[in-house]
Formats: sequence, C-alpha cells, structure tokens
Amino acid sequence: RIRLYARLFGRRAALGLILSLLLVELNYAHARWDRFRGRRAPNAGGDTLFIAPGLQWITGGGRVILEVSLQLPLFQDLRGDQPEADYNLLFGLRFAY
Repeated sequence: RIRLYARLFGRRAALGLILSLLLVELNYAHARWDRFRGRRAPNAGGDTLFIAPGLQWITGGGRVILEVSLQLPLFQDLRGDQPEADYNLLFGLRFAY
C-alpha cells in the first residue's frame, strides 16, 4: 500500500477528538497459481494494481479508526479465463492498544 495523498480535517467533539482524513492510495494484489489435484490450475493467479480514494475517521484519542475506500483497477494481468474486477468497496475498523 502506497499513500499518494492525505488531507487532514476535523473538529473537536464532546467525546474527544474526531479527525477525518481524506486519502488516495495505490494497492497491489498478486495471486500465485493455484493447484488442483496436484496440477497447476490454468485459470488462476495474476496481478492487479488499484487506485483507492477513501476516508478515515480517527476517534477515541487516536485509538479507534473507522475507514472506507473504493478500489478501482488501473492495471490487471490475470492468468487464463477469469473475470476482471470492476471495483472493490472496503470497510475497516481498527483498534490501537
């Protein structure tokens, strides 16, 4: 994951600091060949490069992060006959301890 752009904006709320982060990332996914009954599957594996604009909300003194991003493929090199990705919508929740 490579972060290309990040812009911080936010406000102080009654429950603590709530920060919002607008970001753009590059994400790369590589899948190796699969095996079926000991032989290499012909329609498996490949590479995809995504651009992913998204938002992060940071609360709880920086200990809780809620995030959403939309991955859009820039490049796909899939092996064999596979459906290409149109987009991926990702949601995340992280806790720091």
